[in-house]
Amino acid sequence: MRVMRSFSVRESGRFLGVSDVQIGRLIAQGDLSARRFGRSWMIDAASVHRYSDLRPAVGRPLSAARAWAELSEAVIDDIDHARELAGLCRRRAVRHAARVIPGALNAAVADEALAVSGVLRAHELTAAVDALPPFAGYVRAGDLAGFVARHRVALDSDLPNLFLRVVDDELWSFADRPVPAVVALVDLIDDGDARSGSELVAAMR
Repeated sequence: MRVMRSFSVRESGRFLGVSDVQIGRLIAQGDLSARRFGRSWMIDAASVHRYSDLRPAVGRPLSAARAWAELSEAVIDDIDHARELAGLCRRRAVRHAARVIPGALNAAVADEALAVSGVLRAHELTAAVDALPPFAGYVRAGDLAGFVARHRVALDSDLPNLFLRVVDDELWSFADRPVPAVVALVDLIDDGDARSGSELVAAMR
């Protein structure tokens, strides 16, 4: 089994150019994935790199409510604009690198509680994107426990096959299960699939 590469708080701070106190804030806000060992934090190196890639060049990321408002009105010009939007809106939901037993993954994706995003949504919009795991989707905070129980989801896995994003019930805005194209696009970028993101940008023009 692959071992998660970890950074200490000090190493993370040096990499990102911020203080140890700010690293603690990023952990508390869910921007960095970390596990406590005694009195120390071990921070998932992939989450540090992801935060570095997505943080806006200027200013703070938007709150969840403002992020959803921004996404509802966004018109994407190119992949760079999409990357900027993904960074600005990264607090739209709590992201879990989850794992479902592979034989049960299709049932999880078909669950009515999940609003499908990422490669599955992009594949619906353009044939150029392969519909292969890891998949992505959104669930309401109030539906999370039931979804996890039904599909035996491990929410934080070193080998994710489902990027699960949890949205506060009052911010849920998906009338239909597939998410809008712009949301699927920022999720692809957020999850490190720039190739599929570029294909989706081309299809959205």
